[in-house]
Amino acid sequence: MPFYKWHPPYPSSTCKYRISKVPDGLVLMPHLSASCRYFLFQGHADMRKGFDSLSGIVTNQMNSNALSGDIYVFLNRRKNHIKLLLWEGDGFALYHKRLERGTYELPATSALTHQQLSLLLQGVILKSVKHHKRYQHQLKISG
Repeated sequence: MPFYKWHPPYPSSTCKYRISKVPDGLVLMPHLSASCRYFLFQGHADMRKGFDSLSGIVTNQMNSNALSGDIYVFLNRRKNHIKLLLWEGDGFALYHKRLERGTYELPATSALTHQQLSLLLQGVILKSVKHHKRYQHQLKISG
């Protein structure tokens, strides 16, 4: 299996990409990392919508800038289709997945972490995920 390396088209984009080799060809999708921000549309999106209509939802209903480089996540009413919209600096990229069986879980919050989105795409129930306690250093601000 050959190895493919992909770099974002513009250095202004903070999100990285991964490219995978599959029998039918190459599949390009955003690499889910902490350097990206992910926002879930809380309504139901019509999966017939394309780049322009979804970017209109981002602007008009989510009150955000579709050209920011953030990744916007849309689910349909039946929750078996998901679309991810991303501005790459020279155009929009759209990732679309349809489940043959089962549904995606709709998270309670509109801001997602890369871990939550990855689990969502894998079909993990987010409410059942438990994290172990970890040490986090607190900065002391003297004033």
